[in-house]
Amino acid sequence: MKPNKIIISLLLTSATLTFNDLNTSLESKFNIYKKDLESKLSTIYSNIRDSLQINTIKTPKLMLRKPEDFFNPYTRDSVEILATYNPETNEIFLSSKYAESLDSLKKIDLYTTKSVSHYSFDLVKDIPKLFAHESGHFLFNQLATNNGFNTYWPNYNEIDPQHLIGLRLISEGLAEYAERLLYPSANTFADSLYSKRIEDFDNLRTISDGGYNLIAPVFREYGNRGALHMMRNPPSNKDLKNLPAYRR
Repeated sequence: MKPNKIIISLLLTSATLTFNDLNTSLESKFNIYKKDLESKLSTIYSNIRDSLQINTIKTPKLMLRKPEDFFNPYTRDSVEILATYNPETNEIFLSSKYAESLDSLKKIDLYTTKSVSHYSFDLVKDIPKLFAHESGHFLFNQLATNNGFNTYWPNYNEIDPQHLIGLRLISEGLAEYAERLLYPSANTFADSLYSKRIEDFDNLRTISDGGYNLIAPVFREYGNRGALHMMRNPPSNKDLKNLPAYRR
């Protein structure tokens, strides 16, 4: 089945690539293009960092991973995960499928990239937009560190199960906000679209677009102070039944 959305990203890094059991020809090819891609994508990373006013000099490690090794949290969607950020180790794992598109990626123009629907994703043209998304995940983890969180963020391993969905909603919403700072797109979600059934939150659109709809008004008014409040106090399962009230 064709995926509704392919999630893929790239973050600036100076670390050595690790490929585990992957084809060594992909490793060689990736290293050929590495500096060129880093030069282009560092512009995106720097712009988001400055726009969010998050101070950090850290950069994550970049690694490749076999597609079957990715965890898919959206069990109700036909989604292929091609990248993920690990906040515990500051590692970005890219699917080995990505390395096969390097010839095309070299030709992308960051300044003419247009935002498109999540559900008509172009593997090559949307690289800058989704790089911005994963930059958001990385930077809000750094914001947590800068403000005394006693663990990395988001930490799905230690969160109360009653707040697990809410934490994912806030995390993806903030990453969407970072992405749309550089690649704006219309907010197609509305408060009336939130379901009152917890099981309905197990899908990509509710978590991504619904997360953005939830956090955007708070962030626009309170900035990082508002982000930190939501990061520390994600909605509970009870709050999911009335998210507009939670936002207030």
